[in-house]
Formats: sequence, structure tokens, C-alpha cells
Amino acid sequence: TLKPTNQAITSIPNDQTTTTTTLSTFDTMAPGTWEFQFSYGCVFNVRTKPNVNDGTILFTGFDFYTQSTANITFELWTRSGTFKGYKGNFEGWDLIANGTTMGRGVEGGFTPIPADTYTPVSITKGGNIRAFYLTLDTPELLYSLGNGVESDGTAPETTVSDAKFHAETIDLEIWEGEGVLRYPFPNPVEYYYYRIPRQYVGAIHYTIVSQ
Repeated sequence: TLKPTNQAITSIPNDQTTTTTTLSTFDTMAPGTWEFQFSYGCVFNVRTKPNVNDGTILFTGFDFYTQSTANITFELWTRSGTFKGYKGNFEGWDLIANGTTMGRGVEGGFTPIPADTYTPVSITKGGNIRAFYLTLDTPELLYSLGNGVESDGTAPETTVSDAKFHAETIDLEIWEGEGVLRYPFPNPVEYYYYRIPRQYVGAIHYTIVSQ
């Protein structure tokens, strides 16, 4: 059984009425400008808006984008705080979803992580950070090139990840992360297994609850 550590809220309280919001990266990507690449995984940070302080955000589901139309095996890891300085080692990370599902392919849109394989996690408002690492065991996860990256994947040596967000709602921001070119989570010393910056392509479903 997946049991996230140090989580104040992992379900919606029975006495609260909530509405689910979806943060989709397609909403902020102009058709015709997408530059997709594919590999095993993508690691990135999600931040709450710093000027909104009331309530806690509960992540209730994730969708991802894959070129596969066959059964694929996925893992979704998370940690409170940034992924920077914590790549290549699962210590301090929580596995909140893993299993096998049927990929919907490029034309089918996002592939949802089945609800029965997923354990919700939360983040408080006020500019807090939660990192996510989504990986497949095959190189079929699609993500987009980040800001400043040429269509051939090259970027200036000064380019960094987690420098700006590429999708947002009034509550959340998804920041540019890194593409991961090896399964399960390569040592960052092997820098050639990471591509920066890269943008997670998918959807995050969440609701706002109060403690």
C-alpha cells in the first residue's frame, strides 16, 4: 500500500464540498508551436501562488502524454520541496502511483493515471513547492522543449531548469523541469541522462480543502 510520508491531508474531509480544478499544459501551449521529445521521464516542481494563503491544495489525479497505444508501466514519485539536489536517489521521495495502463497515444490526448493506483498528496498555499517525477519503464513519455531551447534540442550552457513556469491557474504553477533519459532515476553525475529545461506535458487535477 502506498503511504506518503509527512502529509497532513490525503483525502477530502467528509464535511467539505469541493470542486475539482484541472491544470492542463495544453491550455497554455499554442497549437503549431509545440516541440515534443520523448524519453523515460520528466522531473519538475509545482508551486502554489505566493499571494494566495488560505487553504490546502489536494492533488487528486494526474494525466500524462505518451506516444504509446499499448500497455505501459508508470511510476509517479513526489517530495515536499524542490527536486533540485535530489535527483538520482529515491530517498526522501514518496511513490504515490505505480501500475500499468493503456496508453492513448499522440492522437488520443492525455493518458490518465488510474485512480485505484494513485494516492493523493497535498501542498499548502503561499508559495510552497512540491516536486514530482513521472517515469515510464520505456522511452515513450512525451514532453516539450523548454524556454530558450532550439528545435534540435540544443540550448546555451547557461540554461537551467526550474527558472520559470509554463502553465498556471490562479492557485498553481508548473515550472520547467528536466527530461530523464534513463530508467529508473540516473545519478546526476551522469549529466548526459538529463535534458534541461523541459516542460511536463499533461494535466494535474486538484481541489482546495481547509484543515
